[in-house]
Amino acid sequence: LAKQREAAVCLQSAVRGFQQRKALEKQQEAAIALQQGFRRLCAVRKYHQTVVVLQRRFRASRARAAAVRDYQAYRQSVIAMQRRYRASRTACSAERDYHTSRGAAATSIQAAWRGWRLRSQLAHDRQLAEVRERVRAANSAATEPMLLGNRTRSALTLLLESTSTTFVRRAVKNLDTATALSEKCCATIAHDGAVPVLLELIRSCNRSRPNQDIVMYSLQILRNLSQLPGTRSTVFNTHNCVSAITETLYTYKENPSLAMPASDLLRALATDPGHCKTIKSMDRVMGRLSSTLKTLQHKHTVEVKLNQRKTSTLGARPLPAVRVPAARSTV
Repeated sequence: LAKQREAAVCLQSAVRGFQQRKALEKQQEAAIALQQGFRRLCAVRKYHQTVVVLQRRFRASRARAAAVRDYQAYRQSVIAMQRRYRASRTACSAERDYHTSRGAAATSIQAAWRGWRLRSQLAHDRQLAEVRERVRAANSAATEPMLLGNRTRSALTLLLESTSTTFVRRAVKNLDTATALSEKCCATIAHDGAVPVLLELIRSCNRSRPNQDIVMYSLQILRNLSQLPGTRSTVFNTHNCVSAITETLYTYKENPSLAMPASDLLRALATDPGHCKTIKSMDRVMGRLSSTLKTLQHKHTVEVKLNQRKTSTLGARPLPAVRVPAARSTV
């Protein structure tokens, strides 16, 4: 019995060992299978990622190559357009220069021919030849005292020192000519203090013909000075300048040869905004201007009515209207 029991235990141990070994082999095979499957999965994933990267790089390189080709094509087209534009511009410029040079040459030829023709015609003009000779004789006979600047200086000295009406009239006439022709003479007259003398001369003159000529030339001198920006302020800033000119306009409002220079002088002074504002603030001046304007307008209206009445009665041609100084536009 003991031997049977030992034999049974041995058999059981052998069977159990065999079963355990089989189970262990199955577990090892399963583990190996799992490991193989996992490694296969990792390899597949790695391969997939590699394939994706390769595809991405390939597609990027293909897109880059396409972009480079498009850029090269665009660049070539732009270069071609620039080349054509520059060629057309060069051609147009060359054609324009050609026509310009031809036009300039034609103009030069025409000018030379017209000058020659005019000189040929004037060469036989007796009157023009006499004028040319007189001009040459005057230039050759001109002396230092006859120059404009020296005449201005002598006339200014005569104006400041003389009391004779004849000499003063001659002096203001020369100064009127000098100020109308030379800005330098205007600056000299304004700098030497002739403006107050002219205003005082205007105030002191009466209604005689020589005195009216002195007033006219004096107003024209002041008007020439007022037309220049450099001497306008000198005339305006002289004491009672605007009042004196306004009184002269009011006094001689019926004499166009004196009223017009006075009106032009006020208008020249009022071109400066500051001077205009100052003149508008002078009540007496504005009152005189308004009174002068009303008087002239009334006179003009009466003369127009008389002209119309004479025209309707006699059937004659209408007489020309009297020119009224624009006193309203002065300020």
